[in-house]
Amino acid sequence: MSHLFLNKDIYSCILDEQESVHVVKVLRLKEGDAITVTNGNGIIVSAQITKADHRKCGYKIIEEQKLNKRSEARIHIAIAPTKNIERMEWLVEKCTEFGIDAFSFVLTEHSERKHLPVAKLEKTSFAAIKQSGQPFLPQFSELLPFNQFIQSDFSAYKHKLIACLDEDSKPTILKLVVPNESTLVLIGPEGDFTTQEVQAAVEKGFVKISLGNSILRTETAAIASCHILNLIQEQ
Repeated sequence: MSHLFLNKDIYSCILDEQESVHVVKVLRLKEGDAITVTNGNGIIVSAQITKADHRKCGYKIIEEQKLNKRSEARIHIAIAPTKNIERMEWLVEKCTEFGIDAFSFVLTEHSERKHLPVAKLEKTSFAAIKQSGQPFLPQFSELLPFNQFIQSDFSAYKHKLIACLDEDSKPTILKLVVPNESTLVLIGPEGDFTTQEVQAAVEKGFVKISLGNSILRTETAAIASCHILNLIQEQ
C-alpha cells in the first residue's frame, strides 16, 4: 500500500492542510505520485496526486474499495482518564492500532483528571489508523460522570464487563467472550472504582472481571483488554 492519508470527505479529492503538508513538505511527493486515502469509515481509495499544494493537495481517485465494519464484534473501552495526558494518547494510539471501535471516558469518584481534550485524542487516533492501515476511525464520546454513563443504553453489546480489584473470584475475558460478540469493558482509575460504583455497574448488568494477578496501570488495563478482544475476534 502507498502512503495512507485521512480525508473524511473523501470524494472532495482535496486533503486538509495538515495532511497536505505531510504529503508535500515531509514526504516530498509530487503530481502523478500514488497515494491511498481513507475516510475512516471503511472506504479506501487508490489515488494519484493532481496538485502538490502544501495547503490543499488535490488528488484523483483511481480505484475504490468499500470494507464492511464488524457489526457483531464491536470493541468498546470506557475508561477513567489518567492524569498524564500523554498516557491517554498512548492508550488511544495502541487501541486504534488493534482495531477498537469506540472510546468512552468516565469521571469516577477516584478520577485524577476532571477535564479531557477529546479532540486531541482524536488526532492521535487519526495518525494511528494511517500508521496501522486500519480502515475505520474509532468513535469518541465526551467525558461523562459515572452515574450518567451507567444509565446509557448498552443493549448493542453482548458483554458488559467491569475490571475491578475487589477480592471476589472473577472470570477473565477469555472465559466469557467468543468470536463475533460485541463487548464493552469499563476500566477504572488508578485508585479503582468505589464499592458503590461497582455495585451500580453490576445492577446495570455489568460482569466483574479480572485481568490477571498483576495490578495494571489504567492505560495498560485498557490496552490489554482491547488486544485480548481483538485476538478473540480474529480467531
